[in-house]
Amino acid sequence: MNSFKILACHIMKKIIKNQFQINSLIREDLISYTFSGTIISTNIDIIIKQYKTAHIPSEYLDALVDKLDSLKKIVHPYLIKIVDYECINNNLFVIYEHSLGMTLPEAFEKGEFFLNEAPAVTIGEDNSKVIDQDKIVSLLEKINEGLAFLYGNNYCHGAINPDTIFLLQNGAIKITDYVVSNEINLFNLQSQHIIDQAAFYSPEQLTRGITTKSSDIYSLGIILYWLYSGNLPFKNNSDVKKLNKEISRGAVPPESMAGAIPAHISNVIMAMLERDRKDRFKNIGEVIASVKDNSIIKEDMLNGDEMLKQLKGEYMSEQKGRKKRLSRQKIIIAVIAAGVLIGFAGVYGLYLSYFSSIREVRIPDLRNVYKEEAVVVLKSLGLKPEIAGQIDDEAIAANHIVSTVPEIGRIVKEGRIVKLFVSRGASKVSVPNLIGMKEDEAFLMLKEQGFAPKITERIFSNSYPKGTIISQEPSADASLETKSEVGLVLSDGYPVEVKAMDSKEDSSGDKLFAQIKFSILKGWTNTKVKVEITSAGNTESVYDETHAPGDVMLLEFEENRDSKITIYYDGNVAFEGYVKDYFQ
Repeated sequence: MNSFKILACHIMKKIIKNQFQINSLIREDLISYTFSGTIISTNIDIIIKQYKTAHIPSEYLDALVDKLDSLKKIVHPYLIKIVDYECINNNLFVIYEHSLGMTLPEAFEKGEFFLNEAPAVTIGEDNSKVIDQDKIVSLLEKINEGLAFLYGNNYCHGAINPDTIFLLQNGAIKITDYVVSNEINLFNLQSQHIIDQAAFYSPEQLTRGITTKSSDIYSLGIILYWLYSGNLPFKNNSDVKKLNKEISRGAVPPESMAGAIPAHISNVIMAMLERDRKDRFKNIGEVIASVKDNSIIKEDMLNGDEMLKQLKGEYMSEQKGRKKRLSRQKIIIAVIAAGVLIGFAGVYGLYLSYFSSIREVRIPDLRNVYKEEAVVVLKSLGLKPEIAGQIDDEAIAANHIVSTVPEIGRIVKEGRIVKLFVSRGASKVSVPNLIGMKEDEAFLMLKEQGFAPKITERIFSNSYPKGTIISQEPSADASLETKSEVGLVLSDGYPVEVKAMDSKEDSSGDKLFAQIKFSILKGWTNTKVKVEITSAGNTESVYDETHAPGDVMLLEFEENRDSKITIYYDGNVAFEGYVKDYFQ
């Protein structure tokens, strides 16, 4: 463990992929270190997780890296985006966008889910804490939207727990640690029988390593159990063997731990925690419907029934009072009228009963969401999306949602048609800052934003590594028409040239004649140049001089073909390679 921490501190001084600076350690758990970080080019805050994968076989890690290539493309307002990743010496680094929010436990501690008036559920011995049912439902609806989009991309979260859910100040949420943590946890489960946050893992994950949508429902059931009761149903949170024994005995219903929890809420949670995944809810939408339908008093239905009883009673009383005075014809007319009234009342009651039984859904905020993603989200909520038209919008990219009808935030019945209006796109797009990026990364970013990248010049540089962008034209943040050309100046590194050829004095072929040509460019300062030769495990300094701007030097020598040449400019590695690799 100590050697791994030292490695982390050593790597922390480095820059990941020449783009991401690792700053300070935030926390450590069983499977990862979490660091604060920044994007060097923009100074934007990020989160960098170094997963403890040194013991994981490379083929297993390679498969996980392949998934990360796909996960980088997933973008949803309720999912924390995976910005990039890198694998160094079998240690996996994943760069996440910064959530800028509170974790679920932090929000719970600050009272975000409590209120002082109904509809509510009280917890605690003194009933001093009051759970806001509406906030719980709203949280579930947002989690449902985020996970539904993940499912639409053929992934399950697999490791959802309170620390993976962030609440933002604007009321939105962010879900993190999807897929990656679960993959590493399940490998640890097979090899070491330990797992991080095991109490939130489903029985099928713990015993068979199987992860499905139903596994996420089980994990959400544990979260709801904790939110409502203040406790976890099972005590063990890392020892899998002990945890499995607890699960086999079954959880204590949460209402018995916090008596003010309504029975129907307790029943919903227990149904989510069924050991057999086939016995759980089919999807999170069913969970939400069950919580909402049983927590709302249908006053309109009760009032409707009372009205019908009153109308029927008054009418029948009136019939009895007038019976003797009415003629046969009038009696027939009155009976017909009564039948019509009762029939109308019955139809009205059936209508109310049917209409109120349809689940209500809140139209989610889909602005600036890609249209195909918006369709998946709406379908997951039981709504019927329909692309209604296009709108010119400078602020929203092409094929992304501008507005909806009904409007965002409105409560509608399940099955409602939701019309989506899509942006035609801005006529101009801001050019990103590419300085310091690698050539292939810069090209990819420009192409994704609709520009045409072009290398206009390659120059030597003592400030930028070979293959990175030195300057660009137009500059960052300039507005250009899509398909416009963006010129890039690429670093060729230090001005060093190495050649090797057959030695005239050594016919055995073991040695080669080598030439090293290097220069100090005009405009640079005085620079110390050092040349080292490593042969048979021994390193020798063969040249160490300070040169002025404009100096050009040529070194010639014979050396073993397997020797390694290392050239330093002011202590920075300017060149490193084997003699045989530069044979001409």
